[in-house]
Amino acid sequence: MASSPQNDNRSYRYSHASTESRAEFDSIIEMVEPNSRVIDLGCGSGVLLRRLIEERKASGKGIELSPSGVQVARSWGLDVVEGRIDERLSIDDDQFDYAICNVTLQMVL
Repeated sequence: MASSPQNDNRSYRYSHASTESRAEFDSIIEMVEPNSRVIDLGCGSGVLLRRLIEERKASGKGIELSPSGVQVARSWGLDVVEGRIDERLSIDDDQFDYAICNVTLQMVL
């Protein structure tokens, strides 16, 4: 079941100071092979995606519901689109090596 507008994260306000690194980021980064193709579903301001690109030389794309998250991520030069992840995505089966959905799944169940 898709989340309703009342309980999703679209109104969350990210700022350009959003550089919060979560405790699990190091573990996620270690799991991703260098030079992999990654999609970050619900990427927020793009902190994890940015680290994957910098530290693992990954190529990546993000999808984020919050317009402010998209804005911050794009300001860092990340390929992030505004959109929902609880709907069918226009992605080929082999387009990415990893799909990451960190601290997001509870928002779409």
